[in-house]
Amino acid sequence: MYCDEDATANTIHCCRIGVSRLSTDINNLGSINSWGYGSTGKKSTANIYSKYPSNSSEPSGRRFGPGDEVTCFLELSSDDSATQQQSNGCRSPGTAGSGFNHGSPAISFAVNGECLGLAFSLYQPLESEKALFPHVLVKNLRVLVKFRGERPLHWPR
Repeated sequence: MYCDEDATANTIHCCRIGVSRLSTDINNLGSINSWGYGSTGKKSTANIYSKYPSNSSEPSGRRFGPGDEVTCFLELSSDDSATQQQSNGCRSPGTAGSGFNHGSPAISFAVNGECLGLAFSLYQPLESEKALFPHVLVKNLRVLVKFRGERPLHWPR
């Protein structure tokens, strides 16, 4: 994430990353069909915002900001043999990472290679017509998004 060079001291900078169903209104990413993690340290879905991770020593959760690398992991497989354990405690399908495998689709996040653990278990069926799409919502920021399956910069080698 990068701050806008024209920002003043009172400029609000925020970012939310996650996944949503195609039917989600982009003006309402807090809907039941959208799951995300924001720079405020909150995870959100169905207009419910809660501290993430819940065991964070920070009162509002693990915040992130300019210069941080945030990774979103979507685990669709319930097969433990399809994942690899990383040295930071996260799991990965192939070589990325997910931080969990609970037998149902799930989402987790990492900041600068630190796995924050399970954020959401998706109990709703994931039919092909209800595909999930990545989203990034920003205010007064620029971001670099990587979709090529590259290992995150801060991830253990």
